[in-house]
Amino acid sequence: AAFSILGYIRSISPRPILLSNSFWGYFVEDFWSDPTNGNVLDYADTHWYARPGRNDEELVSTVTRDSAANVRECQKRFMDYELQYHVNKPIVRGETGVWQTDGYDPMDLGSGVSTYFHKQVWAQMGDQCGGEWYADALTQGNLLGMYALYEQFLQGVPLTNGRYTPVGTDLGNISLDNTSGAVRAWGKIDFVDGQGILWVDNADDTWWHTAQQMPIGMAGGVLTIAELPDGTYDVTRYDPYSGTASVGLQTTAAGKLSLTVSDLQHDIALKFKKR
Repeated sequence: AAFSILGYIRSISPRPILLSNSFWGYFVEDFWSDPTNGNVLDYADTHWYARPGRNDEELVSTVTRDSAANVRECQKRFMDYELQYHVNKPIVRGETGVWQTDGYDPMDLGSGVSTYFHKQVWAQMGDQCGGEWYADALTQGNLLGMYALYEQFLQGVPLTNGRYTPVGTDLGNISLDNTSGAVRAWGKIDFVDGQGILWVDNADDTWWHTAQQMPIGMAGGVLTIAELPDGTYDVTRYDPYSGTASVGLQTTAAGKLSLTVSDLQHDIALKFKKR
């Protein structure tokens, strides 16, 4: 029935529109990868919430106290889906949120609400693992501006050119040295043209730690990316809270670009491009 409806919409649409259908948890291979009808679907849409104490991580995540880590879990799982099922279309998290231990009411984020949404949007770095369902706090707290800053940062980045590769300190393709505090970083890089985007985060600065008024120390380190074209790079350091940016020049050494981040209280976004 779903394929019939999608096919009908496609046949009467006066212009190209993206079509999909959503499922609760898991990757429904028989549907998304259907050899006959799968071509009417432009992207896969799955819903993946979080709750403390679950025992089926793929249906409901247990990563509840760190919205950036929750997004990263989603990104890496979708990478696994792409490899396991040979998916040739985007996978989007259409809905998410953090539930209380019992029921389906959202967890009270307290004074950590701004940190929760900020880290959730910036941790995506060009991916589609947002999808927050319980978004009332965004309008109530006048927080929608953080999405505009994220969009501003991504302007002009050709993420759809087919050459951007996921990278991260957790994937082994970004090395991290001379660290202080808890640093993590991930993003996407075009190794052919020598350009990329990275989000560097103080991993102790979570919504839960903020809500619990726990002390959060500074973080820093040297991020090194290898296998880039040699040359001079424009490196933009972007403040994801104010939108201010500074641009400097750096030169690769044997294909390696090293970026130093220090005194990181929250997070910073980096953009680099070979001249």
